[in-house]
Amino acid sequence: MPEAADRICCDLSGHGGTCLRVDPECKLLTQTATVVAVGMLYHGERAATNLNLDQAEALNRAMRWHAYRNFILWWWGSLGRVNRQRMPSCVLWAIRDAFPSPTGQYVGFRDVLQGL
Repeated sequence: MPEAADRICCDLSGHGGTCLRVDPECKLLTQTATVVAVGMLYHGERAATNLNLDQAEALNRAMRWHAYRNFILWWWGSLGRVNRQRMPSCVLWAIRDAFPSPTGQYVGFRDVLQGL
């Protein structure tokens, strides 16, 4: 990860020494296209068609966002817009590997309080 603050190891999160990237529940919720797509349907999400992205890129972008959301809900519960947490980098990259950007460019963590 380019930012030191983003280099978070899941072993430090109290998961008993098992990497979350290979945890069966985590994999199911964040790397299984069908499960992530159900979240998209639940929220009425359509792939971001207004971003001038091709269809595959728009779909993967939406899938990544919902996979991040699934992980946050599973690991920390509902946080809300202001209460934000950085995800362990292993989970972040597992999601990016499952739903890659064709350009390899990703937004990364955005601190909503920055600049207030």
